[in-house]
Amino acid sequence: MARVRYDAVPGDDAPEARSWTFASVTNARAVVDAARAGTLDACVLDGRSVVGARALDMACYRARVAIDRGEGVARGAHAEIILGLSHSRNVGEAFRRFGGGETSETLVIVAFEDASGGDRGIEARVMELVEGRLTSFDDRGAIDEASIKTWFKIGDAELALGGSLEDAVLSRMAIRDVA
Repeated sequence: MARVRYDAVPGDDAPEARSWTFASVTNARAVVDAARAGTLDACVLDGRSVVGARALDMACYRARVAIDRGEGVARGAHAEIILGLSHSRNVGEAFRRFGGGETSETLVIVAFEDASGGDRGIEARVMELVEGRLTSFDDRGAIDEASIKTWFKIGDAELALGGSLEDAVLSRMAIRDVA
């Protein structure tokens, strides 16, 4: 489990985000259904579509900022994380590309703590619900590099300049709010 504190406003008491990464998941549909039904208060991501930890951190930070400013366009904080991973503002497209699906074998689950710093029992709920092997984010397996390049319109020529795929994705994520 990873913990990161996202301070949208310096000095505020923003809740931390926690993440759990699972490989060899056999019940992804049940996990996604639980998140949709609200019985799992968390964001469920397809681990193969998240290019790296910095991209996930940026998405969580952007979600916190959008919520704190009252500018969120998705239905809730966890949907804002999925939208934050995208380079477009289309919520449905973001869910199709980054959200966990019924055939996902690797899941990254992210949840914000409540304002008092409590986890509302989310860790126990995640561990009880997901049938898979808990692993570190970096050991989650291969990403879907071809799809990520297509979604973000990243060519081999751009990568040949010396940047990483994650750097290119981060630049697309950052430019979304400016363009």
